[in-house]
Amino acid sequence: MVSLILRFKKKGMLRFLSNLETIKAIERTLRRAKIPMEFSRGFHPMPKFTFLDALPTGVVNLSLYLKVSLVERVDNVKERINEVALDDLKVHEYWYIDVNMNELVRYYRFRIILPEDLDFENLLVEKRGKRIKVGDYIEDVKKVRLKDFHMLEYVQRRDKLLNPWLFLKDFEGSLTIPICVEALTEKKEDLSSFLDRRVKDAENDPTG
Repeated sequence: MVSLILRFKKKGMLRFLSNLETIKAIERTLRRAKIPMEFSRGFHPMPKFTFLDALPTGVVNLSLYLKVSLVERVDNVKERINEVALDDLKVHEYWYIDVNMNELVRYYRFRIILPEDLDFENLLVEKRGKRIKVGDYIEDVKKVRLKDFHMLEYVQRRDKLLNPWLFLKDFEGSLTIPICVEALTEKKEDLSSFLDRRVKDAENDPTG
C-alpha cells in the first residue's frame, strides 16, 4: 500500500458544492484518471480517503488536502488527474508520504475580499444561541487596502473554527469572497511546506 497526499483547490462556482458532493466529485475524477486506489472491504467498497475539516459551503478552499491509499505508486499523478478534472477542482501539489494530516494540522489561514473595511475583531455574532466576540476566535490579523476592495487575513485554531459567513451577513448581495488559503501545523508552518520538507528529508536520508 502506498500513501499519496493530494492538494486540490476548489474555486469558482464549485465552492458551492457541499462536502459530500466535493468528495464524490474527487472520487469520480480519480476513477476517470485510473488512479489505482485501495478500497475498503464489504458490500459497498469505498476508496480509503482521509480529508481535513469540511468547510462551509461558499468558501473557496485552496487547502483541500486528501490522503488516499494506492495499490501501487504511479507517475505523472498531477497531469493524469487534471486531464480529467473539473476546471475549478484541480490538483496543484502532491506528495508520496505517509503522515497523519489530522494530527499535524492545528490552524487554518483565511482571507476575505470585501468591498469595504470591517472591524471584525470587535464584531459580535451569534453562534449556537450565544453572542460571541469574533476577536476571541482569530489570530494574526492583517488588513490590506486594495484598489477597489479590502483584504482581511487571519488565522483560526482548528478546534475553534468560526464560519466566516457569520460576520459577513451585512455584505450579502455584494462581491464578498471568503477563502481558506492554507492549513497550518502547530508551529504555523504551511502544511505544503512541511510536506515538501519531509519528502526532501526522506529522499536525502541514506538509510532510506
